[in-house]
Amino acid sequence: MRKIALIGAGNPRWQETLIEFQKQEGAVFTDWTYRIRDHELSHLKKQIESDGEFKLFFYEPKSRGGDMKIRLIGYVSEFIASDSLMTECPDSDYFYLESESNINVRTWLKIDRFETIARPMDISEFWDHRTRRRITPSHLKSSFAYVADTKEMETEIVEIEDEGYYELYLEESFIEDELAANPEMLGLGNLKLIDRQKVTPAGRPDLIFYQEERDLHIIVELKKYEITKTDVEQATRYHNWGKKQYGNRVITLLIGFWIEEDILPRLENLKETDSGIFALVYDAQFRII
Repeated sequence: MRKIALIGAGNPRWQETLIEFQKQEGAVFTDWTYRIRDHELSHLKKQIESDGEFKLFFYEPKSRGGDMKIRLIGYVSEFIASDSLMTECPDSDYFYLESESNINVRTWLKIDRFETIARPMDISEFWDHRTRRRITPSHLKSSFAYVADTKEMETEIVEIEDEGYYELYLEESFIEDELAANPEMLGLGNLKLIDRQKVTPAGRPDLIFYQEERDLHIIVELKKYEITKTDVEQATRYHNWGKKQYGNRVITLLIGFWIEEDILPRLENLKETDSGIFALVYDAQFRII
């Protein structure tokens, strides 16, 4: 049986409070205003029967000052869902007080333990188990989505027959790990990894390397799927930060599985103006091409 999980919003302060409550009480019930669909309801119940739990991934929403990254996993051992609205927690011993203000509860989830992720994950590292499409912010307008856990299928390539193309199900953390361990894949000589997921005013670049021979810093931003206009803007912010941090001896590499056609002129212009920002693509075996 394929493992699925839930993904939902939780601002950093709320997450910290929830973790502290669970540590003190041994478990915590958290509320959802949305009803779990029948198909997923049955699937999740079977996972609890077989595994004793399922995962709940928390992302940090921009509306609450977050960056849409996932840094926390909750392990759900029990849940109660209803078609109608509920107002009372099933177990007052594990009732998180902040939930009292929410009277539109349809689902209660009991979390026995939390796990903090060392490397923050993008929501695009997950896909909907029904549509087999990656999760995007538009899926999360109602604050949650049903997903397949990527760790179950790190490198599977699936052919979508009715659409005539292949989708790559490759966990972004896997790509990052590979490149961090084998920087020679970039074809830029002897590189030393000096930082990973560095917190900067411009965001969190995935990897930063240093090439001593040329006194050159190389900022790398990886994308699981296509390189978009938004990604180019992100790489530009990282590059401008890098020039302030390291001087002009810096280049920025934006690497993805393919490039959206409408931004090719913009990338070509960056190349012609010697901006120091370059876009690369990799194939299904994660070879830089």
